[in-house]
Amino acid sequence: MGFAITATADNSYIRPQGLFVGVFFGGTMIYTILLILILGQVSKKTAKMMHVPALLLLIILGMTIGPFGLNWIHPSIQMLSSEIRGFALIIILLRAGFGLDRQNLAQVGRPAFLLSFVPGVFEAGTVMILSMHFLNFSFIQGGVLGFILAAVSPAVVVPMMVYLEKNRIGTQKKIPTLILAGASVDDIVAISIFSVFLGFSSTGWISPLQIMLRLPMMIVIGFISGVMLGRVLSAYGKNSKITVFLMLMLAFCLQKSEKYLPIASLLGVMVSAATLRERNQSLAVFLSNAMDSLWVVAEIFLFVLVGAQVDFKAAQSSGIIGVVIIVCALLVRMVGVFVSLINTDLTLKERIFVAISYIPKATVQAAIGGTPLALGLPNGEVILAISVLAILITTPLGAIGMNLTAKPLLE
Repeated sequence: MGFAITATADNSYIRPQGLFVGVFFGGTMIYTILLILILGQVSKKTAKMMHVPALLLLIILGMTIGPFGLNWIHPSIQMLSSEIRGFALIIILLRAGFGLDRQNLAQVGRPAFLLSFVPGVFEAGTVMILSMHFLNFSFIQGGVLGFILAAVSPAVVVPMMVYLEKNRIGTQKKIPTLILAGASVDDIVAISIFSVFLGFSSTGWISPLQIMLRLPMMIVIGFISGVMLGRVLSAYGKNSKITVFLMLMLAFCLQKSEKYLPIASLLGVMVSAATLRERNQSLAVFLSNAMDSLWVVAEIFLFVLVGAQVDFKAAQSSGIIGVVIIVCALLVRMVGVFVSLINTDLTLKERIFVAISYIPKATVQAAIGGTPLALGLPNGEVILAISVLAILITTPLGAIGMNLTAKPLLE
């Protein structure tokens, strides 16, 4: 196979030539999409045979064929990378929202509420301090990195909790529901505070008082918007592809509204799905199945494109320090989990499992890890590199840890 170099404004796009030209490749955006889908499916099947999370091989695939590797991804796809990753995040949050049940949430109560923010704040605070000390980050840059890393991965945690629910492992004390509820809201809190820090990045300074004043307002507006959207769709939506398209478009518009309004838009996206589930069960099941089908494709693009963004030089320069920051922050995060579970009836073994389930990071880091770089924030390439490093370290650690310890610790 040979290669042709197509000139672009930014760099040279290497277009594979030879045996498969006109079938898989061809230098256009369509052929790049086919390339990503085919190699992505191969990577997922390989990961299944190797018993490792598929997202790891998808990220490695992205690093290999991206602009810092073989450079096989068409520039048009790279330009749309942020939008595609944001769309994938919407699908994730809708799936999480359809999985929430208000009655179960009420039963897990206080510990789920504490798990939704205490471990994340503990971890983010640790990352902020260490990055300011070791990487010479500003307070805002440290906050941006801290709350990118603070979010647990629904792509890893949700399937495991569904498995535990179906096999009735740990369900007597509603541990899967506790973890699912806490982890889902944990993502929203982390993303919302990340958005606050990012919003103040142009001013160069943000005070804790500004965060405390702005965050509640964002959460309230996001919650109300989500309830309204869910009610409208539950009343007028039908079991059709048009409703699937409409929900995705409205959720996408809600996400984009945070550019103009102080709104926790992603909280609104998840609340809209939870509200719809409560008011129209049959439609919720239909839409949930549709989101599961869309995720098969969205997952490939999300993790391949985040891998494609990784600058190897930046990753090497922050490698050892990045690992130290990630490991120290994880240990402090576990302390936050134990603090959240004080005065509960969970045994020590069960608390350890909850702490393990809060280790994996992947989806949110993949979706927003490249945002600071795209916006031109100083040290954006380092933030992205550490975000990817966190995925590569914590995803197998958390996934394998949950698989190995679920039955011993919960039965």
